[in-house]
Amino acid sequence: MIYKKKKTEDEGDVTDEISNTIQDEHEVEVCCTVLPELLNPENVTNEKLPTKNDIGLYVKHSHITDLELYDIFQNIWTPSSSSNFEPQIIGNKKRTFQISWLQRFNWLAYSEVCKGTLCKVCVLFLCKSGAGKGSHEQPKTLVSLPFKNWKSALESFEKHSKKNIS
Repeated sequence: MIYKKKKTEDEGDVTDEISNTIQDEHEVEVCCTVLPELLNPENVTNEKLPTKNDIGLYVKHSHITDLELYDIFQNIWTPSSSSNFEPQIIGNKKRTFQISWLQRFNWLAYSEVCKGTLCKVCVLFLCKSGAGKGSHEQPKTLVSLPFKNWKSALESFEKHSKKNIS
């Protein structure tokens, strides 16, 4: 999936720059980093655009004002109850994201862009410079990488909830 920015007279051709940055759909899923140009739907040509307030668009964000962060947080995109989620096959069992998890864990958000879940509080407000003692660890699952292991979802979400409280 490659999104292309419309060419304007002043800019020249930016398509090559975007294509070189996002080389394939897997790369977008792994890091969920979307170029700032793509946040403005007027600049994108594709029949299915990501929703503006999809939490996956803001992983590794920069240059967003506090007011914009608050607006995104208050109006985060959520899938409808009739949404079909991509199943994860483990052994002979199919597991999918459960919409009820969004109600149970109010910090949780599903990203259509990343096809996984993220902690909206951590994505939008956590200091990205590091975590852990001495800030030497980079925050990963649920923060900079989407969570997709539906088999251990409840256990992982409970664990993340406890980390946020303490």
